[in-house]
Amino acid sequence: MPEIADGTVEISAIAREAGHRTKIAVRTSVPGVNAKGACIGPMGQRVRAVMSELAARGLLFFYNGVNSYSAAMSSARQARAGIASATVTLDNDQTSAGLDARLTELENEAHKNGFAIGVASPFPVSLARIAEWAPSAELHGFRIVPVSALAKQPALSAEAAIRR
Repeated sequence: MPEIADGTVEISAIAREAGHRTKIAVRTSVPGVNAKGACIGPMGQRVRAVMSELAARGLLFFYNGVNSYSAAMSSARQARAGIASATVTLDNDQTSAGLDARLTELENEAHKNGFAIGVASPFPVSLARIAEWAPSAELHGFRIVPVSALAKQPALSAEAAIRR
């Protein structure tokens, strides 16, 4: 990005949640420059360019559903990129009981809609509980499939996905 390369915008902090997301804090000391806006680009131009490249390469944009609105999701739709988004975040509560409740919610969503997409971070408790649950999913009539099997070309409402 030119504004970072020339020092107009500076990355002041990076917070990474492995397998989940990365957040970057930016700042500038240049009067009249909006650091965050410079990263997004005028009218979302840089985000749209990334989504257009995803579409051109036949790649999928996965939205984890953390925020109620995503400019990136809107840009992915406009670029006609393949899209998938999480139905249920499985490990907001990182206890076995919390994970079990969210796995039940995922199953209920799959019953109701014919599919569900669950997303989790690679926390040891999450990985262990999902590994225990997965064999029983088949017994309850669910198939675990790649997220790409549920993505619309373009646009659906991804680490683990289940289909009834």
